Amino acid sequence: MYLVCGEALFDFFSEDDASGKASRVNYKAIAGGSPFNVAVGLRRLGIDAGFFAGISDDYLGRRLLQVLKDEGVGEDYLVEFSAPTTLAMVAVGANGSPQYSFRGEGCADRQLQLEHLPALGDEVRGVHIGSFSLVVQPIADTLLALVRRESGKRLISLDPNVRLNPEPNIELWRARVAELVKHADLIKVSDEDLHLLYPGQTPESVLQGWLQHRCQLVFLTRGGDGA
Repeated sequence: MYLVCGEALFDFFSEDDASGKASRVNYKAIAGGSPFNVAVGLRRLGIDAGFFAGISDDYLGRRLLQVLKDEGVGEDYLVEFSAPTTLAMVAVGANGSPQYSFRGEGCADRQLQLEHLPALGDEVRGVHIGSFSLVVQPIADTLLALVRRESGKRLISLDPNVRLNPEPNIELWRARVAELVKHADLIKVSDEDLHLLYPGQTPESVLQGWLQHRCQLVFLTRGGDGA
């Protein structure tokens, strides 16, 4: 089994109201969060996957749980909290790229603490982490402790997926990624992430540095230009 760790939320995509009135904004809400989508994607590929995450007991949290059930994602590592579900408000910019605004402070998917760290059996072959759960507390330090504990025992994969809206401090992102890179066996990173983390450095120089640690393979994605 592959254990995916991190946030679970709803993306609220804004749509123009047919009336054209500025006072009305329509939204289409879709379950998501980068790690949530990874867990679902693995199951759709026929791979056994579990999800280590904080899930709200509110209406949206129950919907997230139902999605995981429907997709066959393992629930044994979910922790329920009486805290709101994170909302990501998404608007499409003039260039067609999404613009995010997060409502996540104090929400359920951030609440995982050291006391919630599970013991992992031999059935867990890999652990995946990524996105803003790497830097928002207390889940950030919880996932770091998990990775340090499990590094060398099972495959660790990392996808920084930098999102400055929930945490705008790029120095914090840079420091946390630098620490996690030491323990990851597989890293997927976008050229956009690298530009934010290491402006002025070539992707090749950054990735070669990562490969000096445990990492055996790095995937660099370039948007429409492939990988």
